[in-house]
Amino acid sequence: MTVKLFTLGFLFFLIPSNIFAQADSIPESDSIPKLRTARYATMPLTYLDDLYVQSVYLAGTQNKRIHLGIKPYRYDMMDRMEWDEENFDWTAAPFRQFHLRDDDFAMINTQPEFWPGNYASGLRRGIHNKLFNSSLIELRESKNNRHERFNITINPILNLELGTERNAAWKSNYLNTRGIWVNGNIGKFSFYSMVTENQGRFPQVYALQYQRSRNALGWGWSRGFKDNGFDFSQAMAEINYTPNNYFSFTLGHSKQFLGEGYRSLILSDNAMPYTFFRLETTLGSLKYINIWSTHLDDTRSAQFGGINYRKHTATHLLSWNITKKWNINVFESIVLGSDTTRATGNWDLHYLNPIIFYRTLEYSTGFTTGNAMLGGGTGYTITKGLRAYAQIFIDDFKMSAFREWKDGNWLNLYAWQFGLKYAGVFPRGNFSVTLEHNTVRPFVYSHRSSFTNYAHLNDPLAHPWGSGFRELLLHTQFRYKRLYAELFVNYGEAGFNAMINTGNDLFVSYNDRPLGDLGYFIPNGNAVRKGNLRLSGGYIINISTGLMFEAGIRLRFEKHLVLNPGPNLPYIWIFAGLRTPLMNRYHDL
Repeated sequence: MTVKLFTLGFLFFLIPSNIFAQADSIPESDSIPKLRTARYATMPLTYLDDLYVQSVYLAGTQNKRIHLGIKPYRYDMMDRMEWDEENFDWTAAPFRQFHLRDDDFAMINTQPEFWPGNYASGLRRGIHNKLFNSSLIELRESKNNRHERFNITINPILNLELGTERNAAWKSNYLNTRGIWVNGNIGKFSFYSMVTENQGRFPQVYALQYQRSRNALGWGWSRGFKDNGFDFSQAMAEINYTPNNYFSFTLGHSKQFLGEGYRSLILSDNAMPYTFFRLETTLGSLKYINIWSTHLDDTRSAQFGGINYRKHTATHLLSWNITKKWNINVFESIVLGSDTTRATGNWDLHYLNPIIFYRTLEYSTGFTTGNAMLGGGTGYTITKGLRAYAQIFIDDFKMSAFREWKDGNWLNLYAWQFGLKYAGVFPRGNFSVTLEHNTVRPFVYSHRSSFTNYAHLNDPLAHPWGSGFRELLLHTQFRYKRLYAELFVNYGEAGFNAMINTGNDLFVSYNDRPLGDLGYFIPNGNAVRKGNLRLSGGYIINISTGLMFEAGIRLRFEKHLVLNPGPNLPYIWIFAGLRTPLMNRYHDL
């Protein structure tokens, strides 16, 4: 039976792509038609996909309906972006973005080096297109070759990586990921679903983190596997309904990101996937986001028979493009834990109101035990290609504490970010350079218990470093045709709780303060200086699935300033393999 299935799958792989989505002949055309995106599909939440959107955005004057700080992006947003029709080379576009219509195939004639096997015919050309250009399975139907009735793609997911590490207890590392990814749209509904099974042995510093948190840094619950290895699985899915240009409804179990930077201090894709419902309203240059999500607290599960207690988060964000260059946004969020909702773990219906102020609601109902947070951000395009951005996060505010800033009052629960991004598009490529600073004060994101802190299954929902740190980072990306390169460098100071709580662990109650109310600075407690460098490059094998060959080097150092003075040996590891990038991996702790 297995042999028969394999044979059928192999034959299906060899079938020319035109049976499902393409024409075998290339129509002649004097000009290249405009590209067309999938109608309402959601883009994968990766920096490689973000590279193109932000590069095109900063390369010209854009529509005021486009909001860079709300992710994941939608494919139909690309239809609203302004293109340089005369000079823009479509091969600079990222993978997974565009579907070619039959009359769009004139582009293949103009870019033969981008389409291997272009001039081959029959079976040979079909094999080339399956390997390098198209999805493994694609089903599509159009009305009058203009409006897509449905489009469904099915592709495998592969992450096959080998590496070696110096200065570690074990020298060899590996990652073996297999999975399937289904993506498509049916009328005004769009969806995607993915599932993976993974086994791996990771660099020692991350393996220790996996053991402490019991999850593979935002991937999934980890179990022991052979010698120093881990086994974990992951499933994510979303379904979206967009009835018109004003409203969009999404139900999913996945991740989100609010902000224009490499990091987000409001909501990032650092944690494991979680279940949410999202309402997106667009009125001209205004975009209003409502997110109702459910998270789990694992820190007390051992005390309650292994049951993960629920907590819920209600968030709304208003983003306004004042001009084509300047955006401002404000947000409010509240976490309701199992103890907050009178131990039921269920939603309080008050918080389903999409336009109410949460803290005011609590005061008016006499119920003020939730973890309320405020914040906002801004972004301004200084000149073509150059944009400045900033974020501020306020976990609590008290004027008397602000006056005692220099004394380190613990109630200074603020975080801030500012950065510069330079990006652009050149013929057959794009690039971006990001310089960013992040500061998060002690006790930020924590609360009276882990039932109401800003975290999900042992991972922070914002910055992966948690609380009590400052960080400076540089992130650069470059793509030319199918070649891709990335450089990431960060350096920072952070504190760790040693014998007592010094505000550096958001899973510890902020009511536990043996030092009193003053004396909380950055770094605090067991102060540490640390940094990471990642240099990688690759070749995008298939532009539809994103499958790439990637190789690179990662370095990490850590110097303890209190308990273990003096420099530590750096961790150095080299890796290479095949990767389907469908989510970000934060190996820069």
